[in-house]
Amino acid sequence: MKVLLIQPPSNIMYSRRESKPCMPPLGLAYIAGYLRSKGHEVQILDMIAEDYYEERYFYYDENKIHYTDQRCIVDDFQFPLIDTFVEYGMSTDDLLRYIDKYEPDIIGVSCICSLRHFQACNIINAVKAYYPRIITVMGGNHPSSLPDLIMQDCNGNLDYLVIGEGEYVMEDIIEDKLPKGIVDLKYHTNIDDLTLPAHDLLPLDKYLEIWNKTQYHFYPAKKYVIMNTSRGCVNGCEHCPHEVVFGHGWRRRSLSKIEEEIQFVKSLGVEEIQFHEYNGFVDKKYMEDIAHLLKKYNMVWNVPIGVWLKPLTEEYIKMLKECGMNCIDLAIESPDSSILTTMPGKDVDPKHAEDVVNWCKKYGLYINAFFMIGFENQSLIDMMNTVLYAAKIGLDTCVFFIAQPLPKTILWNKAKFINNFHPFMLRYGKCNTRSNLWKAKDVEEIRYIGRKLFLSTKIGQKLRNNNCIEGVN
Repeated sequence: MKVLLIQPPSNIMYSRRESKPCMPPLGLAYIAGYLRSKGHEVQILDMIAEDYYEERYFYYDENKIHYTDQRCIVDDFQFPLIDTFVEYGMSTDDLLRYIDKYEPDIIGVSCICSLRHFQACNIINAVKAYYPRIITVMGGNHPSSLPDLIMQDCNGNLDYLVIGEGEYVMEDIIEDKLPKGIVDLKYHTNIDDLTLPAHDLLPLDKYLEIWNKTQYHFYPAKKYVIMNTSRGCVNGCEHCPHEVVFGHGWRRRSLSKIEEEIQFVKSLGVEEIQFHEYNGFVDKKYMEDIAHLLKKYNMVWNVPIGVWLKPLTEEYIKMLKECGMNCIDLAIESPDSSILTTMPGKDVDPKHAEDVVNWCKKYGLYINAFFMIGFENQSLIDMMNTVLYAAKIGLDTCVFFIAQPLPKTILWNKAKFINNFHPFMLRYGKCNTRSNLWKAKDVEEIRYIGRKLFLSTKIGQKLRNNNCIEGVN
């Protein structure tokens, strides 16, 4: 059977006060690898990477998005009366032309985050309108968290909505073993049983070109792939929906399986691996063994979603650098202990965070760090203090996230949402909640002040000179 796996277009705020990401869809690569091993013909279409620079404008009103040629005027001090956004990536018309040529029997759409809600639903609706015979499937964090909303906006055109890990269920769908509708899965107990991701089906050269032209980090990437050391998480942070897709607990891959994947991507000309989870650092010896594997194959590597600070010592950081780590992303989050209590396991003393920064500088690691602001009980002064703290501890770059009440999290259940809220508005540059202590636009302005502090640095000047400004968070 012919299968087409799709990463839909994405979108950013019209103000461009957020990054414009383009990351390889690792989940689709895992599904593709498994289906290919079962004898099916599979293609992955990353609509973001294929037409990254193509943009369309839309606004949100009355639970719908409306495409428009009119642009709202936005500057540093005024915001549009309606929420205006920029969609980027391949258009639906071009997708339909692609389907005409490939003629798949089934399409699987990944909706990894809530902000792609409408783009993912639009694909399902368009495909069914033109090709009613094609079986439609959707999975990812967002549909796993809000399945009823997805089903509603797909207007009866979505045959299967998959909650959880989707490798094995796609084979069951192809073999017509499951009733149509919402499929709630169990999680893979032994992830070593999974086939290696089909990295070779992804446009790796396009990801590299986009990264080096637009990305937030100043350091240039080499040809890279995304990998995982494990699935699940040991922490239970109030803002994180990790358990919705990956379940409770932590499941790690064997070193032999990781080495097999390193050998595979090395054969594709890959020189850099980006690990998009940090839980390997829970077990220091395990991560040390992985680091030495990467050194064995002369692989540059990093952990862009943030390294857990607690296990980091000077000797450990020295080892990571010697084994090929070129950049470290520190999940510092906040210098405020009352904020850190909402993130079990991340309660790192600010003094230790500063020591870690100094050790990283000593051994020549490029240092980026993450901070969160915009919690309901956090004052504007406390938020500004977070920005000032980040500015003084010697980072190369830093990213400020506005706390988001993601679906199926503790924070979601606590949140007081702004008027006219829809989950697609969930993004780290937009404040979607209310508080007696601040207004949403003031939180966004403080985040932007932090962004401008970075842009005033020498690295920020280099980005401006290279016309990379839009990629900055």
